[in-house]
Amino acid sequence: MVGLGIEVPAGLRLISLAERLDLWRPMSVMTTAAWPEFMNHDEVANRLWHHLRDTFAAFQLALLDSRRCERRRAPTGSAR
Repeated sequence: MVGLGIEVPAGLRLISLAERLDLWRPMSVMTTAAWPEFMNHDEVANRLWHHLRDTFAAFQLALLDSRRCERRRAPTGSAR
C-alpha cells in the first residue's frame, strides 16, 4: 500500500487481500455482518461474490493491528 498516500495509525497495517489470501474467510464474515440483511440474500451478489477474491483481491482492504488480527474491512466491491 506504499505510495497511495494513506496514513495508517501507529501499530496498524493496511494490507490487501492479494497480499494475504488467508484472510478471505474472516474478511467475508466481517462483510456479511456489516452489510444490510437483504444483501446477504441477493442472487446477483451471491453469484459474483467470488470475483472479489479471484479478480479484485488487490482492492479488498483490511486494517490489521500489531497482532495481525483483523480490525476493519473496507468493502470495496458491490458483489457478495
